[in-house]
Amino acid sequence: MFKIGIVGAGIIAKSHADGIKKHDECTVVAVADIVKESAEKIAEPFGAKVFTDYHEMCKSCEMDAVIINLPHYLHCEATCFFLEHKVHVLIEKPMAMNAKECDKMIETAEKNGVTVVVGHVQQYTSAHKYLKNIIDTNEYGKLLRVTESRNVNYFYKRPAWFVDKKLSGGGIVMNYGAHSLDKLFYLTGSTVEKAVSVCRNTLNDCTIEEGAQVLVKLKNGVSATLSYTGSEIPAEYETMYYFEKARIRITSSHNLYMWEDGDWKLKVDDSSNPTIMHDSAIAEFIKHLKGEPSEITTAQHGKAVMEGIEMIYNNSL
Repeated sequence: MFKIGIVGAGIIAKSHADGIKKHDECTVVAVADIVKESAEKIAEPFGAKVFTDYHEMCKSCEMDAVIINLPHYLHCEATCFFLEHKVHVLIEKPMAMNAKECDKMIETAEKNGVTVVVGHVQQYTSAHKYLKNIIDTNEYGKLLRVTESRNVNYFYKRPAWFVDKKLSGGGIVMNYGAHSLDKLFYLTGSTVEKAVSVCRNTLNDCTIEEGAQVLVKLKNGVSATLSYTGSEIPAEYETMYYFEKARIRITSSHNLYMWEDGDWKLKVDDSSNPTIMHDSAIAEFIKHLKGEPSEITTAQHGKAVMEGIEMIYNNSL
């Protein structure tokens, strides 16, 4: 039985806890959050201990692994703390504030004989697995380019740290751009070679960007345009993949369509399985803890995503 702790008891923590419930070989033994009531809600189904300080949690409870869901600026500090205490870590995305912090986390894990993996989850959808097979088999020729558009009311009910660049590391690129790069890297097996962008906030006085238009070139030659907008408009999320002999569209519900005979034909329907991503992440994390082959996102992948994000910010016009 793997004993797992959870640090940070927000919305994502509930998804992780729900995923853990589906596996008899693991349980939650402790939950830490500065808001005790939030920790209690996550802990109650497991009879887990509750703490308001993760340092005290680590000192008081025996754990094999911990899942960390803290504000971005605490990712490196908290991860290294648990790694130094010989506890495996699953850190929510983005892995850290920058690639330098990622290096510190990787080095700390290696020094202590434990591992750190990252909660990137895009590869677990049926649509993306289907699409990756098409790319890998060259079924419709080469993947030429990708376009993605995402519109969301970005500042709605966000905590103060989230809209402060010093604490979050950035805005919509740090948050949703991490998903975009994760998908691109998983699907193509490549990473960012060059990037240029326009990142800005025209809506309010917050220090993070609410919108961005990004052009990236991957090392394998595939290009992608990524457009994010954070204003109060109807939500939109769609990604188009252009091949030599096909065009594929994936929607916000992770349904995959292919253009055939003058119309979009549904090929993969993931809308009926909304928890597939986080459930799969937990399942793969457990395999990883057992030493079995696992598709959990490696720290090296998480670092590559951070390097791509830094390129986007450093080359903003």
